[in-house]
Amino acid sequence: MGRVDRAREAFRICGGPFSFRAFEAILRDAGYGLVKPAGRTGGSRRRYVHRESGHIIMLHEPHDDVMQPGMVRRLRRELMERGVL
Repeated sequence: MGRVDRAREAFRICGGPFSFRAFEAILRDAGYGLVKPAGRTGGSRRRYVHRESGHIIMLHEPHDDVMQPGMVRRLRRELMERGVL
């Protein structure tokens, strides 16, 4: 089992904080790419677009690399609906 597979499994059962870098690896492996925000005012907002379907995931990148439980639950539900997890 590879690193991304372990991260995906950990995200699937995670109920609390989760590493943002590990989540990014899961998205890249699933076919999502980062879209750079227009202008200088993008701040910590991040948009990931699936290359084939065009599905967009919008979120705020945490400054301490720790995603809070509410964000984890929302993204897990969204990715499970799309069949990524």
